[in-house]
Amino acid sequence: MSTGLHMKGVERQVLAATFDRVARSVKHFLAVVDELYDLGIESVSAWENIDTSGAMGRMFAVMVSSIAELDRSLIAERIKARMRPCRLEGYRLGRTPLGATVEIHSLRLAVHWGTPNMGGPLVTAGGLVFIAAAWDRDFRAFDVETGKELWNFRLPASANATPMTYRLRPDGRQFVVIAAGGHCKLGSKLGDAVIAFTLP
Repeated sequence: MSTGLHMKGVERQVLAATFDRVARSVKHFLAVVDELYDLGIESVSAWENIDTSGAMGRMFAVMVSSIAELDRSLIAERIKARMRPCRLEGYRLGRTPLGATVEIHSLRLAVHWGTPNMGGPLVTAGGLVFIAAAWDRDFRAFDVETGKELWNFRLPASANATPMTYRLRPDGRQFVVIAAGGHCKLGSKLGDAVIAFTLP
């Protein structure tokens, strides 16, 4: 979110890209909106084109937050449902360290304890998690249920980005694409490559 102008005589607003990013529950969303309202600040969503200055805007804002809470709850239910059989089969579930420190400008040691991440994962219907958000140059695929690394590709530069996927036709091959541009502030190697991979 970004705050509006606070100069005297200028309307005060908080602009959010979308209301479902402000909070992931109705209770939390209403608490944020009410606190801003008490301060004389209206909430505006750029994506939904909703503001809370009127009754209709407040109603639609609550509807959007309800859908966001539903989405969050459904994701949590699906994850728990898939984790249960994995535990019964003896899989160890938990966080998998992501990234090695070899690409960090001030520390040229390949320590695999994980690095800060910039970018998100792509999860396929078949249960693969593709991610290239770490500071190193590796594009990885994990099993969504076990966390085991199944595939790794060394990019020409770190991606620090979220992959995308597409098909040219409904029955065609599925492609996974990543942009490997590096990051100047991290001191990593820069690049301009966009690489596509096909899924088997």
